Parts: sequence; structure tokens; C-alpha cells
Amino acid sequence: MDQLRELALEEGTLIGRIICLGIGEFKCFYVITKVYPKVVQIDWLNYGDGWSDARAGQQALLDIKYAKAYIDFEDHQGGILPKAKIICPIITASPERLKEFMS
Repeated sequence: MDQLRELALEEGTLIGRIICLGIGEFKCFYVITKVYPKVVQIDWLNYGDGWSDARAGQQALLDIKYAKAYIDFEDHQGGILPKAKIICPIITASPERLKEFMS
């Protein structure tokens, strides 16, 4: 995971960055795989205990503002981290809904 972080920092991109969702000891890990104007696509990583977030499933759209805030928090180890805003799991979203966020 550290190698993904370093590569993303070198390229100045969110792609490849890891987002951790969860409460307490239950952590779910996702990697940012695509960046759109309003959202990022996150894909579940079967890492650690293998938990996945019930809201996100194995693949979801996440508000880009949250993704940027999370990455900034990770990079600078501090600040205020807003509540995760999962837009929708991709598997349950209609094509129209996906287009709305991806354009």
C-alpha cells in the first residue's frame, strides 16, 4: 500500500490512493481506481480481515470532496475528516444515475 501511495504522490493523482472506511476495529480498505469531476470510484481490497462496507459493497462512487479531504488528512496526519459520503454502490446504480455523477 505504501508503494501505491508513493506512485500516486509522484503522479499527483488520487488514483491508487487507499481509503479506509469503518468504525472502531472494523476497517474496510478501498483503492481509488477512477476519478470523475464529482466523484471517485473505489474498489474493495480484500485486505486484513476482509471486511467490506455495507454501503459501498465491492465497488462504489465516493464524493470527490471527501476523497480529497481523506487523502489530505492522511498526508498531513491531522485536520478534520468529514463523514464519508458514499454516493452509491455501482452494482445497484442505474446507468442514468451513474452518468449523472460521471459527467
